[in-house]
Amino acid sequence: MKISKILFAIVTISIFTLTSCKENKEEQVVNSKQTNEATIVVKANKALEYKFKINQYEKLEYEWKADAPLRYDFHGDPKDTDSYPKGYFESYANGTSSAAKGKITIPYDGSHGWYWKNTSTNDITITLSTKGNYNIIGVIQK
Repeated sequence: MKISKILFAIVTISIFTLTSCKENKEEQVVNSKQTNEATIVVKANKALEYKFKINQYEKLEYEWKADAPLRYDFHGDPKDTDSYPKGYFESYANGTSSAAKGKITIPYDGSHGWYWKNTSTNDITITLSTKGNYNIIGVIQK
């Protein structure tokens, strides 16, 4: 009888702990540095974004290379939309290039990443390498 009560208590606590961890994990950004590489294709005469969810003051190292020049804007959208005007975003770098490399300390919680626009008649392939504490949102078609 005593053993079954103990087992029941252990199972109950385990289920509660697993359920609690699962609910909270979805809201948290990864707390250890990770390195990722993504291959992104921007179709001819199209645009897209590739984004990450990153917490304030985290550092992000990045390098991207494309097989042809394209228009880009590396920017962030704040999570706290009450503190910023509607549609606010901050550009960190923009221009036309086939490559970029750098490090940034993220100024606020939110989604951060690149907008790439291909104005050519051929698809352009980008290889993006990143290192930092983040969750990958991925490609957002424009």
